[in-house]
Amino acid sequence: MGKHSSGLFFGLLTGAVLGILFAPKKGRDLREQIKQERDEGGTGVGALKDSFVGMGKDLAGTAKEVYETDTVQENLFKAKKKAGEIAEMGKEKMGKAAKHAVRKAKKMGKKATNFTKKKIGR
Repeated sequence: MGKHSSGLFFGLLTGAVLGILFAPKKGRDLREQIKQERDEGGTGVGALKDSFVGMGKDLAGTAKEVYETDTVQENLFKAKKKAGEIAEMGKEKMGKAAKHAVRKAKKMGKKATNFTKKKIGR
């Protein structure tokens, strides 16, 4: 992804999280739920858990929306294409290196054979 696209993605994500966390109505509702749970003898943790689950779902929905935007999809396509090109270049280089290694091994094998023949007198 380019600088601007990833910045846009993280900006949207951060904005969504901050919006969820600091929305006045949701905060008021959460405080009321905690108070009600405590009045009923609970700790208030259940209300917090429910709130965090809801925020997680909202955040997942926002992330999905951002992921599905044309800009993000276009950049993912470009990244996959570039990764394929790099993999192909690596494959070619590995093929050349393997051929070079085979040639070197054959030369070394011939040298070892010749050396051995000289030593044993053939």
